[in-house]
Amino acid sequence: MQGLRTQAKSLRYFHFQGMVKDWSVFSELVHLTNIQELSFVKANFRCSEIEMLASSSFPSLTKLVFDTTSFRFPIIIPEIIIQSSGRKLRTFSLPAYFYPSYDGFTPTVALSVAKYCPNLVHFEYHTTKREFSQLVILFASCQNLEKVMLAGNPEDANELFIKLANLELPNLREFEITAQWSYTAISLESFLIRSKAPLRCFVIRSSPCFSDDHLDVVLRCLGDKLHRLYVESAQEMTKLMLSKANESISDFVYKMIDEVYNPGWLLEG
Repeated sequence: MQGLRTQAKSLRYFHFQGMVKDWSVFSELVHLTNIQELSFVKANFRCSEIEMLASSSFPSLTKLVFDTTSFRFPIIIPEIIIQSSGRKLRTFSLPAYFYPSYDGFTPTVALSVAKYCPNLVHFEYHTTKREFSQLVILFASCQNLEKVMLAGNPEDANELFIKLANLELPNLREFEITAQWSYTAISLESFLIRSKAPLRCFVIRSSPCFSDDHLDVVLRCLGDKLHRLYVESAQEMTKLMLSKANESISDFVYKMIDEVYNPGWLLEG
């Protein structure tokens, strides 16, 4: 920690990985006033460090990453950092995390990002259906979004696509859905046409529903404007549709999966 203190003013990147016995290291973060990137990987946060992080402010922060982290209290720590240091944030990532189940508790991470991160460009998040309305607010508020990855457990996502269709997303060039969501080709078409998102890369992983009809919608709506299309689905595509996709898209990959993996440890349903 003494070494960290001596580099406090010049340090630009702080990466924390794994378990730790002495959480007082977080008390040193308050001194990292010029930090630009914060990254926490496989960290198991307890209650004691909440106050330490709450007293810290990072006015130059542009990238904040939490990868496979656990929060043992119904306060999601990224929200605390976002509220004090989100103004210049361009990248925020929370693709897989755990919090204990408390009745009536719903994370408001997406809502905090929408409110405090107007310059966000890259957003990755594991979401539940209860947070879909927050996502709509986020897309509406963060007009500079270029790259989005959404993860999640099995949900009906038709309502989300229909609500996003009411927004214009002029800068969204990469969209990845790493979620076991079900949605119709009609709702997907509504989103692609009405949002006017200029997608160049569209990635679908672990899908239980993506079928010939969905692929047809993508080809009709995006056509040769799409540079990359990756589809991982439990549905078998016909040779005709696969041939059309290969002709239209320079980088097209389709993988059929036998079953969709459900990571039950991630959040509650």
